[in-house]
Amino acid sequence: MRELDGGRPSNVVEAYLEQLRQAELVAEAEDVAHGKRHLSVVTGDLETSDDVARVEQLTAVAWAGRDGARMTASRGGSDYVTLVIEGPCAAQFVDELAALAEELSPGFWRISRSSSPF
Repeated sequence: MRELDGGRPSNVVEAYLEQLRQAELVAEAEDVAHGKRHLSVVTGDLETSDDVARVEQLTAVAWAGRDGARMTASRGGSDYVTLVIEGPCAAQFVDELAALAEELSPGFWRISRSSSPF
């Protein structure tokens, strides 16, 4: 990002994008304060039945939940999925799901414990 003196963005578009990033961080912090945790997995476009099966396996485990944690929402696009997990053991469950995603990954998935996949 090009910057002016004082670290401010140098044009309107960059300033707007920075506002969006900040709003996203605030929203995620509010979710965390309310006990929600996120796992985002950038999978790339799902091109084969094997690709689809890997994502379905991850989401099936997430929907099944575990003691003290359950998935309450899932969102995504053609190349990513974000899971929203709630409950007193949400952070532990996200860690377990992240480990499963690592196992299922064909080697190029990007896995983050964040609501933002990119």
